[in-house]
Amino acid sequence: QLRQPWPGSMAPQTAGMGAQAGDSGQGFRGQPAGQRMSDLPRLPLVSDPERATQTIQRGYRTIGVLLDDLEDAALLVDPLCIDGRIIGVSAGFRKLTGYSRDEILGSNCRMMLDGVPEVAISRSSRKNIRDYCDMCRIIGLKDISEAHALQPNRRSDGSIFMNLFLLGTCIVDSRPFILSISVVMAEGLGGRLKQAEADKALESARERFKVVRQHIRASAASSAGGVAGGPTG
Repeated sequence: QLRQPWPGSMAPQTAGMGAQAGDSGQGFRGQPAGQRMSDLPRLPLVSDPERATQTIQRGYRTIGVLLDDLEDAALLVDPLCIDGRIIGVSAGFRKLTGYSRDEILGSNCRMMLDGVPEVAISRSSRKNIRDYCDMCRIIGLKDISEAHALQPNRRSDGSIFMNLFLLGTCIVDSRPFILSISVVMAEGLGGRLKQAEADKALESARERFKVVRQHIRASAASSAGGVAGGPTG
């Protein structure tokens, strides 16, 4: 039986190399051999509050809106906006959590931890999420392997559930976004999960991630106009 997080959870890796943030080695196409990930140049963050609000609104109108009617519990995050703001949320995620679109857009995923006992929250998973978002800002990024974690989250009605979420990159018009897919593993806190159940749920999340990402890319490619301000590097 299994307690969260299970081995290997939330270990952000670069495509095909298994290098964690800060490691040396060739982490993705175009990275010089032996150069540390932490030394690679990053795309700038939008930190000004007014510009951040404009970026979130533009991001929703141009790409986040593509998630609106999806049944999968999905979020789209802009790693170039300070604090990793949410620019897209699916109908499935709103149904799962009870939060409205307006409550979620522009927020950080930490909102799902409000009201969760501190002792139940995995700090290492939170740090790895921050590292993952930082890696998505690397200039010349092509792809990063997905990351995943099991974390207790709180719905709008106060109920808590164990959320298995998978993160992966969704690059559109050379601009990086982070797509998240959620799967409910248990209700409440303190439950135990069998490894086989977790593995099955993770594989299902991977398959749904591929479908949703393809939907975003295909829809964005067929629509006119730039994506969330266009390419930034």
